[in-house]
Amino acid sequence: VSIEGLRGFIPSSQLSLKSLSYLGNLSDLTGQSLKLIVIEVDPVNNKLVFSARGALSNEERQELLKFKAGEEVKGKILAITPFGLFVAINSTVFNEGVVYPQETTWELPTEGSEVDLAKNYKAGQEITAKVINVDESLGRLNLSIRQMEKDPFEEEIKKFAIDDVVTGVITNITQNGVDVALQSTPGEPGFTPGVL
Repeated sequence: VSIEGLRGFIPSSQLSLKSLSYLGNLSDLTGQSLKLIVIEVDPVNNKLVFSARGALSNEERQELLKFKAGEEVKGKILAITPFGLFVAINSTVFNEGVVYPQETTWELPTEGSEVDLAKNYKAGQEITAKVINVDESLGRLNLSIRQMEKDPFEEEIKKFAIDDVVTGVITNITQNGVDVALQSTPGEPGFTPGVL
């Protein structure tokens, strides 16, 4: 954003449905005017960070706190961003939720790729999701679409027992351990922590 000749930044997490309600994509915000709140000033690093989220009214806060983790809600996708899906919840007063990319599917992205939300979802699409938690600090619900289905990994792990010997291909090495794709169940990830 540009404000009086200064350049600033709005993190995706600091956007609200009020600023996205008429958009289908984050890039559509270009050229739009927003009411902002300064949340960080760092002159040493030339950093100016803003929020486009307004404070919740008492009525909105009370409505937000009525939601519980595990509850199913229906809503409409209003915007698709790299940060996630912004969802208007079918509710009397409170109407904001977000589905992070990793909460849209049980499938793991391949190495170097990301979940392509725009490929599978569209603005205006109706969805049913499960409340993961109530984020009072951001004034919205964190939602999951994938938790509406059974985790396929629960069935896959029944094929294995402690001390089974399996064959796999190393797909990634980190300081925490080694990722292994099991050959007995193609595409099924495994993880070996630490050094063996």
